[in-house]
Amino acid sequence: MVPLVGRSQFTMTLVYTVEVTANTSGFVRVEFLVDGIVAETGALAIGTGEITVNFAGSYPTGDRYSLRIGSVVNDGTIDEFSFIEINTEQFQVARTLTVVDQPCIWKDFARTISIVEDGGYDLRNGTDGLRFTTFQVDANKQTLQQDNFVESVAGVDVTTNNIKKTSIPYIDNARFMQVQYSIWDGVTECTATQPLFYEILESGDCENLIYMGWVNSKGAIDQHMFYYNQIIQREVEIGLLSEAAINQDIEGVFRTKKRLPDKWTQSMIVTSDHLTRNQLVGLSEMKQGDFLLVYLKKDISKVIFVVAVNDLDVVYETNAQGGYTFSMQIEFPDNFDIKLAKQY
Repeated sequence: MVPLVGRSQFTMTLVYTVEVTANTSGFVRVEFLVDGIVAETGALAIGTGEITVNFAGSYPTGDRYSLRIGSVVNDGTIDEFSFIEINTEQFQVARTLTVVDQPCIWKDFARTISIVEDGGYDLRNGTDGLRFTTFQVDANKQTLQQDNFVESVAGVDVTTNNIKKTSIPYIDNARFMQVQYSIWDGVTECTATQPLFYEILESGDCENLIYMGWVNSKGAIDQHMFYYNQIIQREVEIGLLSEAAINQDIEGVFRTKKRLPDKWTQSMIVTSDHLTRNQLVGLSEMKQGDFLLVYLKKDISKVIFVVAVNDLDVVYETNAQGGYTFSMQIEFPDNFDIKLAKQY
């Protein structure tokens, strides 16, 4: 069973059949259970039919939910209960568009997160949109500091936020960046998505870093840090030779032939190691689409689009330190020098 994300209320439809017996009172009893404890009940007419059950209240994230229905005996007791397992995934107001279980965030580099939400939820329930909050937490996922607080616009189907602004310093013992979306109705607040924890990693002083972005299989821009070796390949295509016709006195002609400037292209092999299997699968999506970019600034405000080339097959391998290594070759636009353009 999938944990239900807390929200103000939800509705589900049941199709049921309950037989009338000599000792039944003509009613069935429906109970909504949170972690096995009855949270709400309701009495319904006995027989066969389709009913819609509304459950009010705000239920916490991470609990387990079930529904049971049974016929009521004349003395008020339950003759027999039938349990219904609820696929509570359908009740989430919003979902984070990530493909890895343990995403990462690199110090000094901006990171984005995208969610898709029920755009009509606010109108139906009188809430004021989603609240986006980030926390720095320790290794035990205990809160050390709240960083960002953003109230997003109500009724938006897809929302993208910056997880970390480069101007906000990290706490020394912060191990994860917790990202949380919640629903706010002006009085109370309940979670709209499961908490997502980004592991905080050092970017280091290496000049051979390359920060990349792509569109993942859920339609959101994902990001990852790579490194490249000292070799940047440069392919040069000799410029075309042209010759002008002589249409004047030969004594005044000084040049009839010229060569256009050379066209050159840079490419490099980028690598990331110490990956989990889940991260490896996520990175493999980089070659499956045509949206691939390199960030030229740490705040991701400047980018250059690149392509994955087929000169090098994508490499998936285990390494001696444990985990997996991913490598691929990328190619930059013609006459673009990545060493001059990259500002980190």
